[in-house]
Amino acid sequence: MVRDPQQQLPRGARVGAHIGCTVTAAVWLQAASSMASHRATDAGGSTKPRHQRLLWANDARHYHGFVHEPPISVDAAQTPVTEVAGLGVTTFVFMVARGDGLFYPSRVGHRWPNGTVEGTQPPYDLAAYYRLASNLDSLAERGLDPLELLIDAAHKNSMEFIASLRVPAYLGLDSGTVKPQPEDGPMADPLVRDVQLAVLTELALDYDTDGIELDLSCGPGGSSPVLRAQDAAEFGPVITDWVRSVAAVVHGRPTRGLVGVRVYPTPAMNGQ
Repeated sequence: MVRDPQQQLPRGARVGAHIGCTVTAAVWLQAASSMASHRATDAGGSTKPRHQRLLWANDARHYHGFVHEPPISVDAAQTPVTEVAGLGVTTFVFMVARGDGLFYPSRVGHRWPNGTVEGTQPPYDLAAYYRLASNLDSLAERGLDPLELLIDAAHKNSMEFIASLRVPAYLGLDSGTVKPQPEDGPMADPLVRDVQLAVLTELALDYDTDGIELDLSCGPGGSSPVLRAQDAAEFGPVITDWVRSVAAVVHGRPTRGLVGVRVYPTPAMNGQ
């Protein structure tokens, strides 16, 4: 039986209250446990156990960026990883963006905050926004990349590092494409697909990640659905080809990377 994810777990796991934006630790544990019952078939037709993983996700904000007083120390910047070190976690998943920017100094996207959300720039509406913005600035002033610090900590603690990107939440990912987010269905826009592919390519090739995750489950609480229901028939194959493009980048690098997709557990919850 999987224990209550809000009990006896490190603080980084307790993120399930934000509906649609995160997956609770219980869901990750169930997913990891279910992998044990699946078996892979090799070229000779025999079966062998799949590589089992226990994934741990951190949304970068509520138990990390929003809570550390600036200027953040290197040790504190690596807390999302080090607080679960030694607990059997094999794969650390870090959500690298909110809808209004990326939590690392991207060369192809816009770092958080981009100003499209009221109160995220001086004067700040929340102390949490002040902390996150000030800490990102503090690390930049010291020539430190928060994403590289986390990747180094994960590998030092024998964990894979997966960079997770909210696919339909594109606000702030490129300063030239910022516009009011449509009611739903942003991935029907080819410009949005190109921006997201550029960010995912950067995460796969320019950082020592072990793979990427396409987060499609953050709507409606965190962002719009990927497509409107009336666009699904036309653009569903387009999105499939786009995912193939992402996979080609990640699988084609010298060290083949992992590609994951985060979705809700039933077709109905995914709008089907």
